[in-house]
Amino acid sequence: MSIRALILHHFWLKLFSLLLATLIWFAIHFGIQSGLRSPEALIINPTTKQFSGVPIRILSQPGDTRVFKVHPKEVVLTVVGEEAILRDLTAQNISVFVDLTSVRSSHETNQQVKLDLPTGTTAFRVEPRTVNVEQVSP
Repeated sequence: MSIRALILHHFWLKLFSLLLATLIWFAIHFGIQSGLRSPEALIINPTTKQFSGVPIRILSQPGDTRVFKVHPKEVVLTVVGEEAILRDLTAQNISVFVDLTSVRSSHETNQQVKLDLPTGTTAFRVEPRTVNVEQVSP
């Protein structure tokens, strides 16, 4: 069989297989690079724990002298994780904050609440999800 016949025999099937394999490789490659994973899938015995009155902190640039007021000042947070991890988890282990590092001169803005949770836990519900941030002093 000639090389030409090897390439052209079932050409469209071969081309489709090559494209599909390339797409699968890119999906896996970028998934590994970006660290995509489903934390819920890793939890064997999921349990929830609710924290109310968790204070919202403000994250700003170093040297930023502006003073901000957040309303509401606290969130209600429901966390999902292994029972052994949640048993020892307290509100002090959870960081709830509003990132104002990119806010320049707005006196009042709505910002999304962000979380920093311990490994092995996932936020199930955050209420409220956005808060009103007001600049009190320049």
